[in-house]
Amino acid sequence: MGAIRRDGLLDAVKQARQTGSVLVVSEPTRLFRNVAAAQKFLSTLDVPVLSVRDRRIMKPPALLRSIERGEVAIKNIRQGTKQALAQRKAEGVEFSTSAVRSKAAQASAKSRAQKSENIVRRIAIVLRSDPAYRTLTHEALADLLNRRRILSGWDRPWTRHSVRDARKKAEALITEWEEPDNWDDDLPVANMNDQPDQVAAAEPERQPDSVEDEEAELRKLTHFGMF
Repeated sequence: MGAIRRDGLLDAVKQARQTGSVLVVSEPTRLFRNVAAAQKFLSTLDVPVLSVRDRRIMKPPALLRSIERGEVAIKNIRQGTKQALAQRKAEGVEFSTSAVRSKAAQASAKSRAQKSENIVRRIAIVLRSDPAYRTLTHEALADLLNRRRILSGWDRPWTRHSVRDARKKAEALITEWEEPDNWDDDLPVANMNDQPDQVAAAEPERQPDSVEDEEAELRKLTHFGMF
């Protein structure tokens, strides 16, 4: 980059010249990284340059040598980086390009949409499992969902504000399920985690008839029926 495009540098040189001061830089390469541009600038530089890294005032030849070393170091770093990237690419590593980022964004959006649909479906199943649940306030529904570990898409507890949109979508899904055209479809059945808190009474086990059992035992005897 030429000095003509370095307004801050030119202003600093002008101020140093007017006040009889030195131009202070952290290191010579902060002046320029390109040797050709540095040569042109240093050929007309008429103020001393103090390098903080070198702890001394440096004349143009010394500054130029330091800038040359810096340019070589940068080229080596760039070449090494280029070779390393080529090696990684040969190993099958897919780097971030516009196409890769677009692909990743599409996959992420699809995953979020699927997760959102699953959450809405679970909420619909809860609401459909008990008519009383459909009359709950937003706050009460949020509390119910949180207790059942049905969290938001960000895996955060629901609030009365965040549950509104999901509830609206769940109600629309229930309406779709209950349309006559869908009566022959396999509608989702709530699992135990989505049912109202209740304990199903087990059917009592049938007790064996003692009389029948006694007769069955008698039939096993050798002389049964001979008397």
